[in-house]
Amino acid sequence: MTGYFQRHWPLLLALVLLSVAVAASLKLLLGNTGGRLVYVLDDPYIHMAIAKNFSQKGVWGVTGSGFTSNSSSLLWTALLSAVYYFTSPNEVAPLVINIIVCTALVFWLYRLLLKHQLHSVYLFFVLIVITFVTSFPLLIFAGLEHTLQVLINFVFVVSAARFLSEDRKHPADKAIMLFLAPVLVLVRYEGLFLIFTVCCLLLLRRKYGLAFWIFGLALFRLPATAPFRCGKGGIFFPIQYC
Repeated sequence: MTGYFQRHWPLLLALVLLSVAVAASLKLLLGNTGGRLVYVLDDPYIHMAIAKNFSQKGVWGVTGSGFTSNSSSLLWTALLSAVYYFTSPNEVAPLVINIIVCTALVFWLYRLLLKHQLHSVYLFFVLIVITFVTSFPLLIFAGLEHTLQVLINFVFVVSAARFLSEDRKHPADKAIMLFLAPVLVLVRYEGLFLIFTVCCLLLLRRKYGLAFWIFGLALFRLPATAPFRCGKGGIFFPIQYC
């Protein structure tokens, strides 16, 4: 255990500091809300309402009486719904999921930086800057999908950058990009801008087939979910509010 800490102390210490920040924020929050977990925005409650109704009644809607397209992140709401299916609907689930995702994000960043053989002190400094300058603790308490969005975007961008760099080929990068292309759009529609940029770079490198498949898989979400929306009285192009 001592040897493991000596080798990976930047990761462990960064996670400890993140845990302290989250615990302190949670204590402060509960002290001002009478012990109840409250999110600052209404968006998490919209996601939780849809997840509750879908897991208990099979209805994708806020009220449970009918279909409504109110979720801006289908993957996040579906993830919450899966949690609620095995547990009872609760307000803690978004917080716990965000903590898990944020921990995975810090771990992934550490593994990425470790490959560049950086000095441990510099590696720790970079982890702390990324963790706190980008406000990971605040994103955790937002109760939304943003930590998941950051993680998936990071993985997609790094894989694309490695693939596009002629001197740094990685056999799994192509598969990762193809897999994450539709996932990016399921997390947030804004992922299309990132995918469009990567596809443009692939076209410049004359990777026409890969660019076509990545963009096609990203856009596939629209026609794939259209029958469900239209069958519930919705429209082909989803309109979402949160």
